[in-house]
Amino acid sequence: MSLKIFNTLSGKKEDFVPLNGNTVFMYVCGITVYDDCHLGHARAYTSFDLIYRYLSYLNYDVNYVRNVTDVDDKIIGRVHEIYPGKHGSDKMKELCSDISEKYYNSFQNDMAALNLSEPDKEPRATKHIGEMIKIIKELIDKGYAYVKEGDVFFSINKFSDYGKLSKRNSEQMMVGARVAQNTKKEDPFDFALWKSASSDEPSWKSPWGEGRPGWHIECSAMSLKHLGVTLDIHGGGQDLIFPHHENEIAQSEAYTGKPFTRYWIHNGFITINREKMSKSLKNFKTLKELFEKFPPRAIKFYLLSTHYRSPLDFSDHLISAAFEGLKRIENALMEVNKNISNMENEKYKGLEDIELMDRFKNAMDDDFNSAKTIGIIFETVTELLSLVSSYESNKEKIIALKNTVLKMLGILGVIYMINMVRKVCLDEKNILLDEDITKTMQKRDLENIDIEILLNKRLVYKRNKDFKNADLIRDFLSKKNIVIRDTLSNETEWSLKK
Repeated sequence: MSLKIFNTLSGKKEDFVPLNGNTVFMYVCGITVYDDCHLGHARAYTSFDLIYRYLSYLNYDVNYVRNVTDVDDKIIGRVHEIYPGKHGSDKMKELCSDISEKYYNSFQNDMAALNLSEPDKEPRATKHIGEMIKIIKELIDKGYAYVKEGDVFFSINKFSDYGKLSKRNSEQMMVGARVAQNTKKEDPFDFALWKSASSDEPSWKSPWGEGRPGWHIECSAMSLKHLGVTLDIHGGGQDLIFPHHENEIAQSEAYTGKPFTRYWIHNGFITINREKMSKSLKNFKTLKELFEKFPPRAIKFYLLSTHYRSPLDFSDHLISAAFEGLKRIENALMEVNKNISNMENEKYKGLEDIELMDRFKNAMDDDFNSAKTIGIIFETVTELLSLVSSYESNKEKIIALKNTVLKMLGILGVIYMINMVRKVCLDEKNILLDEDITKTMQKRDLENIDIEILLNKRLVYKRNKDFKNADLIRDFLSKKNIVIRDTLSNETEWSLKK
């Protein structure tokens, strides 16, 4: 079975065939940095992390770009909320930048806690104003856009395919427009490419006067610059289908004259009492709030336990149930590990269960069905527990199943805890230079060996009474949800935070 992806554009599953052989160009609409992330954001970025990881497992060369919206009405609103009063354009740029940086760092920490892969590029809107102006000028010259009193609007009537993604007629468009009435528009559905700025907003020079870009043009400019004219995959939440992604198609294809995106992928909503979780409805749960109740790996497992396109209802009970399921997997693997010697682990390191891996691949090839995959993992750990009592007669089968489960969890990006506590002793032969330690600390995903190298170096620092650097390593690992305990015998025990 080849990989099939549900394409919002066609409304059906299609065989995935990238435009340029083995290379995949994937763009995902990123965060607007004006507040802490909520669970709905985690759903979106976990979904596309899953897609990125699986495509990478299939040996595609994935160019993954996820933008940062750092100029927006919501950011400006947050600045006025925190710093009331009138501010000039330059001061507003500075304040917006401060707010954006604060919440971007918060976002990065949340994504790291969930063990999400970093995109290859994470461009910011404010660094691409020149590219946006160039596109807007061309759209005006081609007759797709018009200028009204310093504002520039895209005329949807000039683009004959408008509505092909959302399949909306004019009445349905009104429902999703989310746009205030603007008497400058020739048609109420026309959308802003450039907005003339008031005196207390950040603004940039343009051929139409001081102003700032509209939201939609930002993504077109960044995707065109960093991935090219036609994308293989463009992703985001279902709420972005209209108007954001519909408008991206119109302005991009009007500008280039070529198809913008071949496969449109949209993740389902997080719901609370059957309503979409969102900041506008004030029914959201921030990730920081949830991390106080549950370890990040439990939330990650909860998100992956439902197919990415399906709605996912939220409750503490459902996350707790998912966590119990993950601990069941971890406990089964720990039970199996008790019987396997280090020599056997090394001897059978590459041993896999081919039939099990085929089942995993068939599930994932069906539009990245992580829910079905997790069901297969549960079945496998049940089988493992039934075999472990007769370990010697089933040794190779047990090790093959265990290795395959670990591989599947790794592809899903689930951090698992098998050895509850590991000990690190000072090893004079394994002392790295400080620059090598710095490189290790720059890794996004730490393996056991990375953790133990860092802890070994920490023991050296402590022995030399360099407590500042020892504490830096401790604090770094703490942020990675790793618990450290120093023993009386000059050893260090570590485990993942429960």
